[in-house]
Amino acid sequence: MPQLVVGPRGRAGTGARAICLRFRGRPHCMTNELLNAALGYAREGLPVFPCNPRTKRPLIEHGFKGATFDEATIRQWWTCWPNAMIGVPTGGASGVWVLDVDSPAEFEAACPVPIPATQRCDTHKGYHLYFAYDPAHPVRNAQRHPRNGWPIKTMPGAEVRGEGGYVIVPPSVHPEGTCYHWANDLRPASAPANLLTAIERGKAKDLGEPLPTLAVTAGGTAYGLAALVAECETVRRAGNGEQESALNEAALKLGGLVAGGELNRETARAELLAAGMAMPSYNSGDPWTLEAVEGKVERGLNDGARQPRKAPDPVAGLRGGVELVDTAQANDNPPCAGVVPLNLWRRYEAPEMPMDLLPPVIARFAKRTAWVMGVDPAGLAMAALTVCAGTISDAIKVQVKQYDTGWRESPRLWVGLVGTPSMKKTPILSAALKPLRKIDGNLARAYQEARAANDSLPAKERKEAPRLVQERRILSDTTVEAAQEIMRDSPRGLLSAQDELSGWFGAMDKYAPGKGAMADRSFWLQSYNGGVYTYNRIGRGSGYISNCSVCLLGGIQPEPLRAIANDTQDDGLIQRLIPVILRPGHVGHDEPLGEAQSDYDRLIERLDLMRPELTGGAIAGDGDGFARPLMFDDRARALRQELEEKHLELMRSLDGVSPKLAAHFGKYDGMFARLCVIWHCVEHADGLHPPREISFDTASRVARFMDDYMQPSAVAFYAGILGLSAGHDTLMAMASYIVAKGVAEVKARDLQSSSQSFRHVTADEFRVLCEKLEAFGWLEKADPVLKSNTPRWLVNPAVHAMFAEQGRQENERRAKAREAIDRALAG
Repeated sequence: MPQLVVGPRGRAGTGARAICLRFRGRPHCMTNELLNAALGYAREGLPVFPCNPRTKRPLIEHGFKGATFDEATIRQWWTCWPNAMIGVPTGGASGVWVLDVDSPAEFEAACPVPIPATQRCDTHKGYHLYFAYDPAHPVRNAQRHPRNGWPIKTMPGAEVRGEGGYVIVPPSVHPEGTCYHWANDLRPASAPANLLTAIERGKAKDLGEPLPTLAVTAGGTAYGLAALVAECETVRRAGNGEQESALNEAALKLGGLVAGGELNRETARAELLAAGMAMPSYNSGDPWTLEAVEGKVERGLNDGARQPRKAPDPVAGLRGGVELVDTAQANDNPPCAGVVPLNLWRRYEAPEMPMDLLPPVIARFAKRTAWVMGVDPAGLAMAALTVCAGTISDAIKVQVKQYDTGWRESPRLWVGLVGTPSMKKTPILSAALKPLRKIDGNLARAYQEARAANDSLPAKERKEAPRLVQERRILSDTTVEAAQEIMRDSPRGLLSAQDELSGWFGAMDKYAPGKGAMADRSFWLQSYNGGVYTYNRIGRGSGYISNCSVCLLGGIQPEPLRAIANDTQDDGLIQRLIPVILRPGHVGHDEPLGEAQSDYDRLIERLDLMRPELTGGAIAGDGDGFARPLMFDDRARALRQELEEKHLELMRSLDGVSPKLAAHFGKYDGMFARLCVIWHCVEHADGLHPPREISFDTASRVARFMDDYMQPSAVAFYAGILGLSAGHDTLMAMASYIVAKGVAEVKARDLQSSSQSFRHVTADEFRVLCEKLEAFGWLEKADPVLKSNTPRWLVNPAVHAMFAEQGRQENERRAKAREAIDRALAG
């Protein structure tokens, strides 16, 4: 044990407390030394807490305020984070305050008072000077401001760590690889009066009024405000050489949203100014000024306003987008006046994945792995998010509403990668599942070893031995019966990995049309929601599952999926699936994955260890009913409410156009909450349990992710791959007949005689087809003619104006078909 030089254990104000464990000049620090050092500090009365070895930020929920002397807690922390830096609060909690000298040359050249000999810790770039803290003359924390520079104008190069701050102590390892170490054996000196006076007087008095940062809960739509938060965060994080372009691009994009009515200009301007002034000045000789930032913001907003932008609208995206042509009609009030008919021939492309909205670890993994494998990064990103969802314990839930304790969501996703065999669906799944398969393999091996040991016992002992627990993380190609057995011992939830989802769907219909199929589908529907599930099987008796919960990840080809959607019962099973339409890949590269892979592997390992916090402050186990739920902060809660209203409007708008798509959007309220839990846990994976509150920043990025990626993907899937409605092929044939013949009114008799495919269409089937085309804006129902009760179906004139080219192509196709038939008969 290294030698300790310490002061009295009490909250000393007059005596100097030395906090030096002697680790001097060591270039490499072992993790057990970090734990021993933290325990040594605590035994001598110095509270400690763990900090992130990459960012130096606290790893625990309450930061430096959670510092403790408790040995068991410290052991738990450094067992969880063996490489964590050791943090010590400054001020009254430790009895010391610190001059943190980051730029020794500037500080030593300008310091107006002599500095007495005192305890010193050498850091990566400079050093820490420790002084005894006197409550009668408190020294408060003072940090460098991104706009105003060093906090003590007479002492450039230094910051003050006092009341409200903390420091890193030896033998912690700096992110650059060097160790903090004590440079001398002195105790913290009492700060001379002239030093305290110089600090107090040197604090900048003319910092000016802080730039107004509006609470971004008003001043725009949910989409606009989410975009504003994301763009401002990009500006704040811009690195050296990237700041000017980041600010220009953000102002340009937001200017378009202002012109499109998604944002209030003053809100956008104020937030951009605040973000711009928060950028660190890498060139001390030419720092950012308010005038410079203001000029770029004004120009960007003005230029962006020339191209108005609005939030993506899936409903509008289904419309044709062609200006109506005034077609002469004998009637002064033409049918469907002002209605834009749906473009049934439109091709819907898969959207590009917005990587900037993803958690950084997931984005790096997806981009780097996609580059090496030559695949669509969207598939890797969504697969990785699903693996994260399957890894996080179901005990971690978010309470969606502030006062509704009955609505809580766990991070549970169903994701399907849709593409042809050339899209490399299986390699994508394998890459994303790799770290979780390792964890699952360890659990399976442990179970097999325990089972072998149990089987080797004498019959009497084996009978009296407790039932073996078969906890797993992954289900693959298993029957419902086997899945239920594994679920009994896996209350945290499972991930069902299916190389081909067509087989998974098909297995449910193996008893069709009997009761077995309904029971299996009911089981999987329940697994999407989680919770208690009981079953009764002939020969196996009854069973009880405390948490029937499954994340689903698999691949499927478009044609089998279309057949499944058309041939199986429409009970909402498919609508729970988030479709990922894979884009064509490229030639891969023979390069190592590097840190992108190792960081992702470590993320899955950390998520597997993460637990919720119990109501009493401890850490919950899986399935524990006393876990404290996560909550949205006030601004995130307001955003969620606005999204719920938007999703409801989407459902209402699409109900007559595409019931399946409307039902899918009906799941978005729950999906939003689930995605927020995933984002939140992934971005706090270094913690043993996630922070209690989900921030507006997290919620707004998830909202934009759903707007920019999930909604366009859903439209492309339901409108482009499945078809807008059941019987889509027949509907398209009827639409082709209308534009080819140029009819103004559709009649059942004319339709039946137009083609062999319509020969046996009944009156009821004809009515259903017309009602669908009415919902799509193609037809209008009119009153029957005199002495008839059969409704008439009038064609919207805009149909012939918008789709004349499709009519011409259909006539050419029919003419060629007739010629081919004539040649065949003549030959």
